[in-house]
Amino acid sequence: MLWGASFGNPAPWNWSPIRSFDHTMGKSVSVVSFGLPFEHCGRRGCGHYRFPAYLMTKIRSHGAIPVINWSSMSIPWKVVEPRFTLRAIIRGRFDGYIKSFARAARRWGKPFFLRFDWEMNGNWFPWGVGINGNHASEFVAAWRHVHHLFSEVHSHNARWLWCPNVGHWASLYSVYPGSGYVDWTCLDGYNWGTTGGGSPGALRGGFRQFSTIYSAAYHTVVNHIAPRKPMMLGEVASNDHGGNEAAWITEMFRELPTQYPDIRGLMWYQVSDRWDFPLRRHTAAAQAFSTAIKSRRYAGNVYCKVTGLAEAQIDRPPAARCKN
Repeated sequence: MLWGASFGNPAPWNWSPIRSFDHTMGKSVSVVSFGLPFEHCGRRGCGHYRFPAYLMTKIRSHGAIPVINWSSMSIPWKVVEPRFTLRAIIRGRFDGYIKSFARAARRWGKPFFLRFDWEMNGNWFPWGVGINGNHASEFVAAWRHVHHLFSEVHSHNARWLWCPNVGHWASLYSVYPGSGYVDWTCLDGYNWGTTGGGSPGALRGGFRQFSTIYSAAYHTVVNHIAPRKPMMLGEVASNDHGGNEAAWITEMFRELPTQYPDIRGLMWYQVSDRWDFPLRRHTAAAQAFSTAIKSRRYAGNVYCKVTGLAEAQIDRPPAARCKN
C-alpha cells in the first residue's frame, strides 16, 4: 500500500518538510503530493505553469511516486473565476496549454498520478458543481476533454486519479467520468473535530471516527460507481479537538485492511493551517502513525525504477530502497 502526504508550499520545491516527515515516521514516503494550478497571475499578467519535470525527478529519485494535484484555476485564486468555467475547458480555451503539458509529461516518461480538479462535488473550488455556473455533466465533459488531449499527443504515463470529497453536495454518480477515463478512484475527508462547523468540506457533528467519515462514500464508489478500481485517500487527517487523535489514527489503520480493502494508498494532509492537522514529532499522534506504517504492508521509498503503475508493480515493488 502506498502512503505519503500533502505538504503544501514550499514542498517539494523545498525538500525539508518531506525530510522531516520521513524522519518523524522512521520510514520514507512512497508518494509525494503537491499542487500545480494552470496559471500564475501578477502585475505583468498571467502565465502557465509548465510540467514540473525537475520536481518529478526529485521525487522519483527519492523513491516515491509523484502525485500532481493539477487545478484549472489561477494563483492567487478565488472561488468565482469566470475565465475558468468548465465550459471554457470543454470549448478548448486551454487546449494549447494542456497539450503542451501532456507532451512534457510524455517526454518525462515515468509513471505518476494526476489528480485533476479534485473535490468537484463541493462548492469551494472554481471547477466545483454550482460554482461559475458549472453543472455536473460539464465536469464529466471537461475531464474527458482533458483526457482526450493527453491521448491525442500519446501521453500515457499519467494515472488519472478521480477524487471527490466524502460529502454529497453533488451526487458522486453525476461527476464520475466513466471507467475508461479513470485509473484510480480517490476520496478526501477529514475529522475536523470541534473546529470544523464552517469549513469547506466539513461534516458537522464534532469529533468523528474514520468509518463515520468514509464508510458511506467508500461503499458507494467501490460497490456501484467504480468496482475493481484501486482507491487512494487523497487527503485524510484528524486533529485532537474534541477527541483522541492518536486513537483515531490507530483505529483507521486497524480498519483499512479488513473494512476497506480497495484502498491502496493514502496521503495525510500535512499542511500547517488553522485546522491543526500536521503530525508533529514526539506526539502520540505521530507515534501512532509511525507505528502503523512500519508494517511491511506499507511500501517505503522503493519506486525509483518502476516503469509503470500496473497492479503487479504496486503489489510487488522492488526490494531495494532508493536515495534518501
